[in-house]
Amino acid sequence: MRANTEVELNPRKKKLLGWVIRSYIDTIMPVGSETTARESGLGLSSATIRNEMAELERMGYLTHLHTSSGRVPTDRGYRYYVDYLMKSRRMSTGELNRIKEEYMNRKKSLEDITAGVSQILSVLTNYTGMVLFPELEVDYAGYQGRLRLEGSWNVLNYPEFHDFDVIKKIFEAFERKVSIFAILNEDIEETGIHIHIGSENKFEELQNCSLVISRYGIEDKIIGGLGIIGPVRMDYERVVPVVDFLAETMTGYISEFYC
Repeated sequence: MRANTEVELNPRKKKLLGWVIRSYIDTIMPVGSETTARESGLGLSSATIRNEMAELERMGYLTHLHTSSGRVPTDRGYRYYVDYLMKSRRMSTGELNRIKEEYMNRKKSLEDITAGVSQILSVLTNYTGMVLFPELEVDYAGYQGRLRLEGSWNVLNYPEFHDFDVIKKIFEAFERKVSIFAILNEDIEETGIHIHIGSENKFEELQNCSLVISRYGIEDKIIGGLGIIGPVRMDYERVVPVVDFLAETMTGYISEFYC
């Protein structure tokens, strides 16, 4: 889900923006020029970094919370990062084996398997896992029955969700499921990974979150969706391969047992 238009950044700005975003994801600390010069390995002076950060801020990719603080990414900055700078990490052998052995090698119903997938999504990422059951496989109607969330309380582990008004809206979204279902249902119309970042979400209650979504299933037969809900400061490099692998694994399961 790439932005339609973006200003092309030169290599130095790309490297700096990528480092600032990765640092902020890891530490949730505003990133200053002195720290960046000392720790980034970019080979730039703090003065040069300060000027480049100011330029990235004018371009809308960074901002700062206080006059004296360092920079933090904006939603536009995260979007540029996931579209052009991010390098997905490979899943470990242990993670892959755990998924296959615990959920995919057992003879269960599709409903049991999808319930397990929502849990493993949550466990492996420490965010909230979500799975939309294929419509043909449930006896009850409506989005409430088809959408399963696991690990909703994980959002409380992240400082950006400690504001009462923010967390109230998020848990209302978890409870009602309307907005989450609408996004999932729209995304499964197309293949590939879909990433919704903060203010890009058309539903206000989710504008402090990011969602990473993929569909699974067989075209024109059985189609569902799965993904992650977490903070905008999500570890996208970690989450995307998990979502992608589980979607592929679910598609294989459906192909083997339902087609």
